[in-house]
Amino acid sequence: VNVGVEPRRQAVVVGISRYGDRAAGVLEAAARDRGETLEATRREYGDDSLGLGTRAYAESDAQLLREFLVNEAGFGSGDVRLLVGARATRVQLKVALRQIAKARRPDPVVVYLNGQVVVADDARQPGDKLKKYFLPYDADLA
Repeated sequence: VNVGVEPRRQAVVVGISRYGDRAAGVLEAAARDRGETLEATRREYGDDSLGLGTRAYAESDAQLLREFLVNEAGFGSGDVRLLVGARATRVQLKVALRQIAKARRPDPVVVYLNGQVVVADDARQPGDKLKKYFLPYDADLA
């Protein structure tokens, strides 16, 4: 027990509204698995420029959450790692999550991920669809 040690609040806040070109193959495969089409997504949002994996408010929501954590919840501005859009790469996500994994037991930790998730089958248990993977901005099947 860390008697007399003030807890250090830490957070990783991620928002990806639109994905990079490298992620197209992953997003297309995920959409096929869910029975979604690009045309249906564009109709739903009324925007012909949208691509697969679009989360219209992911980046603005992430920024608002960061502001709340810093201004209202007592997190230090240097203790909230914000990764939005093209900054939310695989490498940057791994760095941020490794850093937060070093938190001490009493330290409050927030991890917020707003983006596309891919559900995959476990080869040992086909059909379970329990494995979920958050896609970074630069997701690639290669």
